[in-house]
Amino acid sequence: MKIILASLMASIGFITNRQESIIGSMLISPFGGPIMGLVSALLIFDAKASLNSTIYILIGFVIMVLVGMFIGYINRNNPPTDEMKKRYNQPSKWILIDGIFIGIVFSIVTLSSGSAVIEGVGAGIAVALLPPIVNSGLTFMNTTLDKQTRHKNIKHTLFITGANVAGVVIASMVVFSIHCNYKYLFKWE
Repeated sequence: MKIILASLMASIGFITNRQESIIGSMLISPFGGPIMGLVSALLIFDAKASLNSTIYILIGFVIMVLVGMFIGYINRNNPPTDEMKKRYNQPSKWILIDGIFIGIVFSIVTLSSGSAVIEGVGAGIAVALLPPIVNSGLTFMNTTLDKQTRHKNIKHTLFITGANVAGVVIASMVVFSIHCNYKYLFKWE
């Protein structure tokens, strides 16, 4: 339900060009749990838990795209707003680097406060994940863009998500690995 509500808020924020709604959607997104669950499962080589986390992430992505497509269908004849266009930029290495920094911060927060903070972590991770995915659904339904432009914009938007997920997972795995092997360096527990 939180994913649906967050996706609706982001969609409405995009089509009304309201950054406040997009930021609000980030704050209620529950995506920290599955992402940190995936990282933890990968670290302990738990294939079943890794698969479960991956399935939850993919289901969430599908829901976000579908909500974006639903609102996008309603708004299909209006040109993309500035908030939508911000996610259409050509991806660069800085997106991955940003994802790495996000992963470092969230893994440290997770280690600092335990698993109860996962919802808070999810809010921050959503900064990089939820809005671009919802935006791809909105863009897919937009009739004011030609097919080639629409596909290019969707590709760039989804690349933002992929780079951020990769950065978060890689950085979190490194921080968690360091923490597990060198606990005396960290006083988070």
